[in-house]
Parts: sequence; C-alpha cells; structure tokens
Amino acid sequence: MTNFIVPIDFSVDSLKGLEWAILFSQKKTINIQMVYVLTNSSNFQSSVVEEEQKYAETQFKKLV
Repeated sequence: MTNFIVPIDFSVDSLKGLEWAILFSQKKTINIQMVYVLTNSSNFQSSVVEEEQKYAETQFKKLV
C-alpha cells in the first residue's frame, strides 16, 4: 500500500492538496495521513501552541 502524507494547516492550498490525495485514492488504494503544520511556528510560547492545538483538533473533527 502506498502512503501519502499530506501537510495541512487548513489553508486553501493545503485543503486542495488533501483533495488531490483523495482523488488519487479513487484510482489506487492509498493510506492518507494528515499532519498538522503549525502556522505560527516562530512563536513557541506554550499558550500559542495550546491555542494552535485546539484549533487543529476542531478543524480535524470537521474534516472527519
């Protein structure tokens, strides 16, 4: 089985990449793994990271 790792930050471009992976999966059996990419990675304060984590969890729940 082929694995696709799709970096995602819920921007239009990253969601388009996910769409492409899903389209490809209709032609060939693949395992799609989404990996959240921090959008504010220059600021590693714990409060910012926690906020990013909550945002990602909410957005992933909407996708699944």
